[in-house]
Amino acid sequence: MPNDILRDLGDIVGEANVLISSEFQDRSEIWGTNQPCRAAAVVCPANTDEVSAILASCHEVGQSVVAFGGLTNLVQGARTSSDDIALSFERMDCIEEIDPVAGTMTVQAGVTMQAAQEKVDEAGLYFPVDIGARGNCMLGGNVSTNAGGTRVIRFGMIRESVLGLEAVLADGTVVSSMNTMLKNNSGFDLKQLFIGTEGVLGFITRIVFRLQAKPRSHNVALVACNDYEQVTALLSTCRGQLGSALCGFEVMWDSPKADYRHLSIYPIASMSSSRLLGHNPVLMTRPSRLQSVRCSMPDIVPTVSSPSRRQSGMLSGPFVMRWSGSCAMRTCSMLACPLPMSTITTRS
Repeated sequence: MPNDILRDLGDIVGEANVLISSEFQDRSEIWGTNQPCRAAAVVCPANTDEVSAILASCHEVGQSVVAFGGLTNLVQGARTSSDDIALSFERMDCIEEIDPVAGTMTVQAGVTMQAAQEKVDEAGLYFPVDIGARGNCMLGGNVSTNAGGTRVIRFGMIRESVLGLEAVLADGTVVSSMNTMLKNNSGFDLKQLFIGTEGVLGFITRIVFRLQAKPRSHNVALVACNDYEQVTALLSTCRGQLGSALCGFEVMWDSPKADYRHLSIYPIASMSSSRLLGHNPVLMTRPSRLQSVRCSMPDIVPTVSSPSRRQSGMLSGPFVMRWSGSCAMRTCSMLACPLPMSTITTRS
């Protein structure tokens, strides 16, 4: 590493924002993704101009740079060596604007998904992408990896929610395509070059997101199936009955390595669409949130063919947990477990 590069970077972002040695060694262990930070330094810019100056300085001397976001990826995307500089987006955490009329949000790349969701919710709108790492993952990293999450069936990958972005190339050149219009067919769609390409072509620094109308209610169902064929049949039934209201359908498998806690529920006597879907749509959630969902459920469907069979434990699937809501706009999702069992297991 060139001797003067750290001094130059300190001049750009301030010496307090160039971290070395023990100041950053533990920052890669939040999610246990086995990506220890071995970089020579972590540099923390505050805006696009500083990112541009950092990359220009590093490019001039041939210094390698690795982007650091929330470090929640599971594919070693933030691995560093002692020859690298890590560029952290942690200071770029400004939500610049939420436009409730246009239904857009403009953010810096270091804003966490959860922070964005909460601000959008306060504005009466809905951020359509959600993943389990929402509290740590940063939107710049989500866009650069084209994150999917649990609502892909209805809202698509995060690419579908990006209207515009700004990025910095390796030589410090700023490419800005901060479009805020939903209907735009003017020339090259440059943002697509940076969505899902994981920083290979440039570092994303700012993003314009398309927001959705806020659902007024949602419902959750947890269903157990006897085999995978029933899982796919259930998906077809849900698609046919719920249409565009279905936002997620996820399968969790029985695993001896998982740490589960048992939750007794009641089976339904029939898997027909009229029994399962006749009242209200159902919203699905991920296993990691089942505990909170369970606590808020006022109604567990008690329909069984025989109470004595339930008490004796001689039960056969399928099973469903449901709560209902009445509103004009709903979100719906399903979580299927391809297991014959008398209890549904949920992660603590």
